[in-house]
Amino acid sequence: SDIVGVTFKENYQPVLYLTTDEIIKAKKYLYTQGVQKTTTLISVNTSAGKRGQMKRLSEEKTIELLERLIEKGYTPMLAGGWEEADRNARIIAKFHNKSIIDIGCRNNTREFSALINECKAIITADTLAMHIAIALNIYTVAFFGPTPSQEIYFYNNGRAVTATLECLS
Repeated sequence: SDIVGVTFKENYQPVLYLTTDEIIKAKKYLYTQGVQKTTTLISVNTSAGKRGQMKRLSEEKTIELLERLIEKGYTPMLAGGWEEADRNARIIAKFHNKSIIDIGCRNNTREFSALINECKAIITADTLAMHIAIALNIYTVAFFGPTPSQEIYFYNNGRAVTATLECLS
């Protein structure tokens, strides 16, 4: 709104509504992966697409993040788009028997949204996953590289992590 000079009287939060069937399907899938009602899922979305390489964590940093989440008692849920399938497979391979839920990289948008809906929080780049989580009112930590974080509203339910690179100034 600031860019085009339009003023809104109220700041409406986007909402994504899921069907009961979509929610049940996600819960059933996660149950088959060992997720219980007491499990605290944190989604780690590795997707950034071919154009968003500067937005996402490296494989090594992603592994460190997953390890820290496990140490703190959370169950990470690894997500990504089809372009991240090989990357996510390499990451998962590092964990052997540790508790990481791999939801794969081939979910359609509605399936992906229903799985995100089961999480306490999501850690992601500035991607579709971030917008879905915001619309589902899931706590969102989003990485921004060359894109401006000022254009995103978290509605008091998340935060932006921005890069401080001279070339982005």
